[in-house]
Amino acid sequence: PSASSPPLEPTPRLREAATSPRWYRALAEEERPPLPLPTGVTFGAKAQEYLNHRDDSVLVWISAGSFAMGTEAGSYREKPVHVVTFAEGFFLGKHEVTWIQYEAFCFASERWTTAETPRASALPGLTHSPLRPAC
Repeated sequence: PSASSPPLEPTPRLREAATSPRWYRALAEEERPPLPLPTGVTFGAKAQEYLNHRDDSVLVWISAGSFAMGTEAGSYREKPVHVVTFAEGFFLGKHEVTWIQYEAFCFASERWTTAETPRASALPGLTHSPLRPAC
């Protein structure tokens, strides 16, 4: 660049890499999510944890790779041992989803399972789900 041109701005990826925690930089490249992190996801307070600000859930990164799934000693549903491969890494919730998080998801996505759909025989007089607003 010439002396009269403005200084180059670092890309979001470079800016985030420079401010990433030490634990992240210490991970092997194949063990960490690519930068920039998805919108709404930030580095967590603990090593190898990330925070999803949409629902305050703690996430962990699952790297791409293969693993053996199943058993030869279990029920027929667990057989046979077979290799499962993830071509791309992904974030996974570290803890179980709470009912509050699930309800927020249902309202936001307008997706409901049969568990939220009342059966007339089970709840006489109820015309809508307790989780869904009556229309």
